[in-house]
Amino acid sequence: MNKDYREFLMKNTNMIMMSNYENTSQIHVQSIKRKTYPFLFNGINDRRVPYGYETSVPKENYITQSQLDNNQRNNLKENI
Repeated sequence: MNKDYREFLMKNTNMIMMSNYENTSQIHVQSIKRKTYPFLFNGINDRRVPYGYETSVPKENYITQSQLDNNQRNNLKENI
C-alpha cells in the first residue's frame, strides 16, 4: 500500500505540484476580494470589529479608558 502510494507520488509529482499551485492561487485571489479596507468606525463607542480583528488586554484597556473619557466629556458638554 505505501509502496504503491509512493510510486504514484513519484510518477505524478509535477502534476500534483501544478494542481496545488493553481488551487492556492485561486484561494488567495478569492480571499483578497473579500477584504474591505479601510474599516471605518462610527466613533469611540462603536463596538463593531472588522474581519481579522485581534484583541489584547492592553488594547482593550486603552479602548475602555478612551470610551470612559469620551462619555465624561459628553456629560460635561450636556450640563453646560
